[in-house]
This record gives sequence, C-alpha cells and structure tokens, in this order.
Amino acid sequence: MDISFSIDRLTILGVDSGRFEKTINNNQFGFILRDSLAPFPYRRQYHMVDGSLLQYTDSVNHDAIRYEFNPNNIRPSKENEHRRAVVDILRTMKYPRVSRIDIAFDFKGVDLTEFYF
Repeated sequence: MDISFSIDRLTILGVDSGRFEKTINNNQFGFILRDSLAPFPYRRQYHMVDGSLLQYTDSVNHDAIRYEFNPNNIRPSKENEHRRAVVDILRTMKYPRVSRIDIAFDFKGVDLTEFYF
C-alpha cells in the first residue's frame, strides 16, 4: 500500500498593510482573471488564473485580506511566477496567519469502497 499526502487548500488571512488597493488596481500580481462582488464580510473578490481566490474588505471587524489557494495547482512551468504572486499578496498583509489548511491523503492500491468516512 502506498500512501501520500499533500496540502489541498490553504487559506491565509491578514490585515491590509496599506498597499493592497494600489497593488490590485495596477494588477501587479499579474494573475487576476476577473473580479466581482464578494459575499459578506468581504467587498470584492479576485479570481486568479490558477484558481485561487483573493478577497478584500474595508470592515474594521474582519481581516481585510483573505487568500485561498491550492498549492497543488502550481505548475512547474509557472512556478516562479506563482511564487512571486503569492509573495506579492503576502507583502500587502500585516500579520498574515493561516486560518485553514486541508490535507489530502491518497491511498494507492487500496479499495476504500467499503469504508464510510
């Protein structure tokens, strides 16, 4: 039996350092596919070309920036570009913290159809 695991989703929250709106308006991340209204408490959300989601609010009761992505979606040919975008997003945050991490376990060569989770 071969078991492997990976981080399937990572969500990072942070306070706006004062650079977010300028950076996002200039599309300095280079990965923005489209933007739209976001569900409460966020005001705007930015869908990135790699499937990640970046959300922003100006509410003082919530972390201003929420970034959710799947590290498995980093393509080897685009790895440096994606890492640069992640670093640029993190630089717009003060006090970034991980609020969610999903771990995927892959069982190769095992029939799990009889198990209930």
